[in-house]
Amino acid sequence: ADGILSTTQEISTVPSQFSPIQGYVEECLARTGEEGLRLIGEQGGYLSVLDSNYRVESFSLTQDPTESDAIRMSASADSGAIAYWWYLKSPNSCKGTCELSSKRPQLSEGKASIETQLETYVEKNIESCFGGFFGFSSQGFLVKTFEKPKVVATIANEDVSLRLTYPIEMSLGGEKHTAEVFGATLDVRIKQLYDLGTQITNLEMQYRFLEKHVLNLLVAYSGVSKDRLPPMSEIRFDFSSSLKWSKNEVQNKITGFLAGYTQLFQAEGTSNFDRNVFPSELSQRLYDSTLIPNPSGVAYDGIDAQFTYLDTWPVYFDLNCNGDVCKPASANSLLSVIGLQTYRFAYDLSYPVLVELTDTQAFNGRGYTLRFALESNIRNNEPMPSQFDPLEMAQFDEPSLLCEDSHRNSGTITLDVKDALGNPLPNAQVLYTILDTSCFIGTTDENGRLSAKFPSGVVGGAITLVHPDSVGSSFDFTPTLKDESITLGVATSSKTSIALMKKRYQKTQNGWELDNTPSPLSELEQGLITLTRIPTEGESSFIQVAQISPSSPTSEIPLAPGTYEVDISLMLKQAVKIPARTQCSKPSIFSAEVCYTIPDIDFAQGNPEPQYLEGGFKGNISILASKLQSADTLVFYAIAPDLPSTLEDMQATQDIAGLSSTYIAALQPTYTQVELS
Repeated sequence: ADGILSTTQEISTVPSQFSPIQGYVEECLARTGEEGLRLIGEQGGYLSVLDSNYRVESFSLTQDPTESDAIRMSASADSGAIAYWWYLKSPNSCKGTCELSSKRPQLSEGKASIETQLETYVEKNIESCFGGFFGFSSQGFLVKTFEKPKVVATIANEDVSLRLTYPIEMSLGGEKHTAEVFGATLDVRIKQLYDLGTQITNLEMQYRFLEKHVLNLLVAYSGVSKDRLPPMSEIRFDFSSSLKWSKNEVQNKITGFLAGYTQLFQAEGTSNFDRNVFPSELSQRLYDSTLIPNPSGVAYDGIDAQFTYLDTWPVYFDLNCNGDVCKPASANSLLSVIGLQTYRFAYDLSYPVLVELTDTQAFNGRGYTLRFALESNIRNNEPMPSQFDPLEMAQFDEPSLLCEDSHRNSGTITLDVKDALGNPLPNAQVLYTILDTSCFIGTTDENGRLSAKFPSGVVGGAITLVHPDSVGSSFDFTPTLKDESITLGVATSSKTSIALMKKRYQKTQNGWELDNTPSPLSELEQGLITLTRIPTEGESSFIQVAQISPSSPTSEIPLAPGTYEVDISLMLKQAVKIPARTQCSKPSIFSAEVCYTIPDIDFAQGNPEPQYLEGGFKGNISILASKLQSADTLVFYAIAPDLPSTLEDMQATQDIAGLSSTYIAALQPTYTQVELS
């Protein structure tokens, strides 16, 4: 609103014959206000993070919730998004100084405040509720309006009041009356929800309770066993170890218990807070790490708090392993009787948590929920370092003057945005960024075109394009006073069917050679394909993983054209053993021959579920846009060496990266419709 209406203005009084119209207006005011508040509550304090009609902040939103400013409840591009109140703003791969930030809006005052957004929503939508007062015409009323509605919203501790300035002239028979100011009060404690959410966010910022709880779980469930997680620090005096973990399987285990354990979090002082007591000290310690204290001492009666992680949300995960296989570092010798196995694994993990605060008594018992997201970030077995600076109840940076319409005085800039094949890309959001300030410019139409004015008089800016199917791209651009036409090309991803076949690396009379005839995986084999797209200048990173087995011969993942670092691990679920052998040699021409036994090497060592890293592929592969569009299936190829019978065989076949480089031409992926059996 423009501030023309004070919250202290008197509500208009009308004669009794016109009270039905007054009641109707106030009912519409309350109904539209509730609609706006529910939208705000569903999306972290914003009417929308995507719709330009209601946008008050620039948001980066990708398919990966840990590389975005908000999270989606589903993969649908049309679904709403929930803003992070605390998250890693920098890329997951950042090194050195990494920025943790907040998208929490201000409660009142300022263009991005919840109050102002509510005013905007009611002003834009209340007239559709009135419906031209059509129903009153049949009753003999004549209703005239003269101005656009103006609304002032005031958020108090126990409710929200709305004041509407909307001059209405009402006539019935020979009587006429004009009313200007209408009011409605919404029984929702959004301020208490907001204050509780701010308190929870500050506690996470200061004490990192999400990260510490997960670290406790990692320690509790780790150990030197295939059935446990890789330990952060442990040493065993063993000659050798066949113990290995799959990084992908470790990630799946962690995301599996994240969903169950996240929902145990409780906020002290809320109505659904209930501390349980366990007989086990370990269980009690793990459980108590989910209890969030209430340092303010405020009792939030009738308010529930719920914490959720959905296992459909991708996490960022890494372990300091060589590819997918995680195994201990060994220090031993075949001629030594003492061996040392060192288990030191560094966990990197980022994942989103949805916080839902519900006023169960709001809106006459229908309830009201404020949602927002927090992101947990662990690096190298520690919460990612951050400087704690608590969020205040009324703290929010005003949008930069750079983004004001009055500063957009460049020439008309016409952007044509196209995908890698030159096709127009509609619905791409266009931002203009200078330093840490991003201004939303507009959205491309069905022809991939946007004509708009940019902030002028600045240098060093960049156009950033955001699209649900795009990998994210930025282009250096300095607007001038001249009209310009610019064509921008971006890489977009599409669902692609991935398959894996193997090519045998066999031992012949002439030495080791690659058989170029591909064959499908056997019943005992499975492959893990990790595709890391190498970004060009201005692009963001893009990583996809596909798991292939005879029971699941293909995997559908989104891929964008470009150059990828491809890492394929081909695993064999079979015991592999190099038998013992006797070897003789003469230390010198004058000494007698000395014979000794080289012991066998058992890669399974009695493990009931043996797993052997049989082969794979490591190298860079270019994936073409034209091929992605025309192919039914993208088939990758892994080197599958014959199983070793000697140490020399093992040494000749273990350098997968070197073999991949040697046979790179024969291992290029094919784009085809392929029979896998």
